[in-house]
Amino acid sequence: MISRSSFDSGIDDFRKAISDTICAAAPYSCEFLNSQLEMTASLRFLDRLFNDLNAFASHLQKGSKILDIGTGSGIAAFMLATQGHTVEGIDIDNFSELDLSP
Repeated sequence: MISRSSFDSGIDDFRKAISDTICAAAPYSCEFLNSQLEMTASLRFLDRLFNDLNAFASHLQKGSKILDIGTGSGIAAFMLATQGHTVEGIDIDNFSELDLSP
């Protein structure tokens, strides 16, 4: 289970990682990613994501391998990776592959 404080901290880490790495390496992607980050700022979205991730994670063994198809911004993949899972996210609308191995 993901604690709420760990989840909130992970959200902040995710936003910083996006700004510091992806936008610096691929400025053309920043507009899309910034719109995704604005969506993740919605408290309603964050509450639902928190609940959905905990429901999903309750069925996983520690260190599970996860493929997140349609990862979007990658926030769910990122949060699962912070819990010790090996996660790969793919999405047709943004960067082609996101590898979040621990």
